Amino acid sequence: MAVKQPFPKIDEKAFLRAAIQQHTAGNLSQAKDLYRAILTQNPRHAEAIFRLGTIALQVEQYEKAEDFISKAIKIGPASAAMFINLGAALRNLKKYDNAIKAYKKALRFGTHDVDAHYNAGRALQDAERYDEAQERYTKALSLSDKDPDIWVNLGVVERQLKDDTAALHAFEMAARLNPNLGAAYSNSAALLFDSGFVEIAMVLIDKAIEVEPENHKYRYELSNFLLLSGDLVRGWRDFDKRFDHFHNAKSHRRAEPPKYLANESIRKKKLLLWTEQGLGEEILSSSIIPDVIKAGAACTFECSTRLVPIMKRSFPDIAVLAWKDHASTVKASHPPFDFQYPALSMMSRFRLSLDEIPHQRAFLKDEKALTQTYRQRYEKMANGKRIVGLSWRSKNSEFGESKTLPLVSWKPILEADDIFFVNLQYGDCTQELAEVKNSLGVEIYQDPDIDPFGDLDPVFSQIAAMDLVISTSNSNVHIAGSMGIPVWSMLPKARGLIWFWFLNKINSPWYSSARLFRQKTIQPDNTEWWQDLLPEVAAAFNEWRSSRSATDQPL
Repeated sequence: MAVKQPFPKIDEKAFLRAAIQQHTAGNLSQAKDLYRAILTQNPRHAEAIFRLGTIALQVEQYEKAEDFISKAIKIGPASAAMFINLGAALRNLKKYDNAIKAYKKALRFGTHDVDAHYNAGRALQDAERYDEAQERYTKALSLSDKDPDIWVNLGVVERQLKDDTAALHAFEMAARLNPNLGAAYSNSAALLFDSGFVEIAMVLIDKAIEVEPENHKYRYELSNFLLLSGDLVRGWRDFDKRFDHFHNAKSHRRAEPPKYLANESIRKKKLLLWTEQGLGEEILSSSIIPDVIKAGAACTFECSTRLVPIMKRSFPDIAVLAWKDHASTVKASHPPFDFQYPALSMMSRFRLSLDEIPHQRAFLKDEKALTQTYRQRYEKMANGKRIVGLSWRSKNSEFGESKTLPLVSWKPILEADDIFFVNLQYGDCTQELAEVKNSLGVEIYQDPDIDPFGDLDPVFSQIAAMDLVISTSNSNVHIAGSMGIPVWSMLPKARGLIWFWFLNKINSPWYSSARLFRQKTIQPDNTEWWQDLLPEVAAAFNEWRSSRSATDQPL
């Protein structure tokens, strides 16, 4: 029987030096092999374990990084670098509290460690503890003010704290330190856009792209600015960059069938279109279906499950399926699909100018019998009053606040005693409805049969039963507009303004029944965005109330 030869003893220090040299040079595979060779001889070699964790952090294997670095710290001796890298792994795992603790431990090794302060600030920023993040960034800059990344992050935090002047200064400092840092220009652009300076914002985004031409985020942001300004030809060019930036869109990108390439003929082709993002975008993108059919394509439309019945009723000549059935549908398709494409992107083929948007009266259909049921119910309760549906909130996590107008602030509209108001707002509205009843003496009817997050047929039929819908910018505007129901939408001037509402228009090219009311000026931080908007809506509402013919058409 052969005797196993012992593994030859290695010089751990020499191997570690060689491993670090390979690691520093970016040869991660070779470095990893050398670190592992050390651990074969000495499984408790803390430095080798830590550096394996650092490699895992570099290749975005954050759980593995946490595991390795935690083991290295436990074996010891620990170092500031170990806690800083552990904090980075934890931050990327969204374990923000633990990341903050790790950075605080790093600072025990010396309060003058700029990286520890900076990374603690990043963790605090991710945890939305903006005051504390600002304090850490400021401390880091007091030790060394030459790092542009710290200035950028400080600016982002100061924006969250509504100190736009300080934020703009921070972004300008970052650009001075590194004129090739795209984040300095893109963040300045976002700030200036939110302040109403759209043209300057576009110049700055162009600059960000100039210095970082492969950055998809900047290209997507520019496409949004261009589309918003009505330049559809240039705006569509980078619109698909959202799949590298916007996770909600990316989640629906499919590998099969083949992707449609712009300008290819779709005549006699089997085409799979799919929706994305929120309900409003789904509805808007479905407006392209008549164009696709007219162009001669055999179209299958894929959307959220709740929309399937509406789409089938509205477009009986095409196949409609839910997102969840994508894989089985593609597999069972004979002949196979020629192309797939997001429906929003298909607009780039048919909508090259605002004049090419067909301004359709209606393209989606409600369930008529159900609509009649709701209409009769509300007419009986209204006792001759006209029926107006209201919604006032957006649930958008990024800028929903900028599209929300608290119900109690609708007093100039709610004072109309000749109107029967119906709540169309999704989400729990109990407290807001009670507040309006108690403070204004106005009762807004809440229909118990409607579940806005359930079956969409009742939602569409309820909105179709209205004489008029008044709303902030949310999905109810799209629902009403897609059925030709008169709808008024109140829009912010900048932050929260989505590209498809464009700039300055009082009518929507997408929905002929929609009227748009816009914030006129950017308000100071302590002034609500709707202050110069609501009086205009109230005046138009009073005029509408005085005209019975307004039931049929918006003003």
